[in-house]
Amino acid sequence: MVADDAIGFHIGQHLRRDNFDNTVVGLTKNIAGFTADPVIYVMLTCVPNIIYRLDRNLLRNEI
Repeated sequence: MVADDAIGFHIGQHLRRDNFDNTVVGLTKNIAGFTADPVIYVMLTCVPNIIYRLDRNLLRNEI
């Protein structure tokens, strides 16, 4: 993934969500979405795992 430096990630950082690993391979500067939130770029094949997989911690907090 490539992330805006405002998020605080660093190159080489590994992020794990369930069984999916992502590695920060690059940083951008001052790139924001239409809501002014910093942006993360990932491969299109990773998007369903990020958006549609429910986070177990969120489920635990809802019950």
